[in-house]
Amino acid sequence: IDTPLGRIAGEPRKKIAQNLPNYLPGKQVTMLVTDTEYTEEVRELLSDRVGKTFKIQFTETGFGGVAEVIPIE
Repeated sequence: IDTPLGRIAGEPRKKIAQNLPNYLPGKQVTMLVTDTEYTEEVRELLSDRVGKTFKIQFTETGFGGVAEVIPIE
């Protein structure tokens, strides 16, 4: 899911983070979120259902760019 909380703020964002796992029992979901979406509150609400977290680091090069996936501990 790409930027699932992008235009949602406040209480609705909290409710989605609380309830999303309940709608997807037994399913694996990959979410692409920005740092403004994946706030500390959202992180805490989803923490018991998150297997791994990664950061995509983009580096400009002379021929475009390189994206590197970095695990976050």
